[in-house]
Amino acid sequence: MKKGKNRIDKRSRQLIRLLEREHVTAQDLLRASFATRAPRGLHLREGHGDYAVPLGIINGEGDPRRFRALNRLFDQGIAGYALHSGEILLARTYGPQRDPGTNRLKPAFRSASILAHEAMHRLQFHAQKTLGDGPAMDNRFIPPVLLAPFPQSLREFGQSIKTLFNRIAMDWEYVDSRKSVPLRLLYLCGLSRLNVGRYLSQDCEVQARMHEIMSAGYAAWNKMPETPTAFYAAMANCGAKLPDSVLRQLETPEGRRALRDFAVPPALRRKIAHTVRDINRVYDYAALPQAQEKLWRLAMPALYGDMLELYGDTRGWARMGLGPPRHDMLDVLRLIMQEIEPGPAALQRQTKKVRPENAAELCSMMMTRADTPARRARVTACLEEMLKSPATRAAIIHPAPYSDYGRLSGYTPFENALRRGVDSWISMMVAAGADPFAPVESSNPVNGETYRRSPVSVLVEWDWHYYRTPGGNSRNHDLQHRLNAIDGLKALLKCPEIAPRERRARWICGQKEPVMETLESIAAPLLDPRENPLNQAFYKELEIRGHF
Repeated sequence: MKKGKNRIDKRSRQLIRLLEREHVTAQDLLRASFATRAPRGLHLREGHGDYAVPLGIINGEGDPRRFRALNRLFDQGIAGYALHSGEILLARTYGPQRDPGTNRLKPAFRSASILAHEAMHRLQFHAQKTLGDGPAMDNRFIPPVLLAPFPQSLREFGQSIKTLFNRIAMDWEYVDSRKSVPLRLLYLCGLSRLNVGRYLSQDCEVQARMHEIMSAGYAAWNKMPETPTAFYAAMANCGAKLPDSVLRQLETPEGRRALRDFAVPPALRRKIAHTVRDINRVYDYAALPQAQEKLWRLAMPALYGDMLELYGDTRGWARMGLGPPRHDMLDVLRLIMQEIEPGPAALQRQTKKVRPENAAELCSMMMTRADTPARRARVTACLEEMLKSPATRAAIIHPAPYSDYGRLSGYTPFENALRRGVDSWISMMVAAGADPFAPVESSNPVNGETYRRSPVSVLVEWDWHYYRTPGGNSRNHDLQHRLNAIDGLKALLKCPEIAPRERRARWICGQKEPVMETLESIAAPLLDPRENPLNQAFYKELEIRGHF
């Protein structure tokens, strides 16, 4: 117990001392969070997190307008704030105090936890910037579980109403706990963002609190949970509410051993109780037993695995049983996203290291990020290189059934190529054997459904009537999708391997049986406005923009 307390004090001391340094990196924050160079049990990549993170305490100094704006946030009970610019700020009322004798900042567990929390947000921002992908920032794990449709049958209607009122009560309880009159008024007006449904249950907030808990618990454990069972045991010992099925898993020999290995001293449990309470609020907010089950079976392990990878662990995703290690494909994404041109040799060398089991997901992730001519050219070079290898080519052209839960793009590589409408990607993939009518299976574990869909269906699955709904950016975005669909169809029709008049079975998502169509009949309503009078408004705007 004494050794654990000394480690907690060491952690607080190291984190608070970072506030007195002129230059701090994300790696410094991570090491101080665990009071060690590398958490035991993880394989951190060398140099990961080697970028600057400015730190500060809001005390009235500097630009008065900036000070007033930030203090308005801190007056609502916010203890710290991580800016997208990279800076981390702590509120004066929550920040550490100075020792009158030495003028040094005094270590404090609460202030150290706030700094660790904001440090995780900084890691999340950096991943989103350098990879074009931040699962926690994009809310890909918890919201799909919480936002699942309420049951529609009359028998379950009462439970739906109960769930709805439970969520309203949970929101009010959380807002009321902030002890802020302005915040309560905002909630009554329906404008507050600081409630369970729109704030606390965000992936990034849950993951930041998870980091607070794990970095504090490491002082007692001296190792990190490396399996789902160990993760559940650690969270249970910290006070997290778990569904019955997970509790039964902890009654197995492996579970009992994990509970012993990740025991938490009572004093430490009291220190982290407020953070664990927020995690439990999200559990209670889920309300329905099936939603609570999926929260812990799907979302929480995924957030933990993603968090380990944000630390720099090469096997974070794999440790939670979520798939093979992903660092090979993430390295390729960094090269594609970086502003400086990586050079053909570096791109080719890194692409060759991609495992076949990661090839399909990498292709989809690359294509969704090709938003500039330079990135599009890099993606083309990577795709060309991967199609040379028989193993990666087979994985890309004939992808295995997959779960679309937590994915940035719930589409296969060929579907993404069609959705983007890039001629070179489509022609390369068709030449390699891609079939626009061959069905691909995917599943959604949140609702337990399995889908079969032909790639060409993505070009016609939009509701074209929706386009007539007014809206600025959304209208432009919608228009661009349709322009891409037209380009994708044109590229398909130009491929010599394609027989546009051959009748084929086209599978449509949500339908049990396919429909018999030709590519020519699918393309006609899109390429000729006379074939579909309901699209006249859309085509009129296309003519104005010079597309036809």
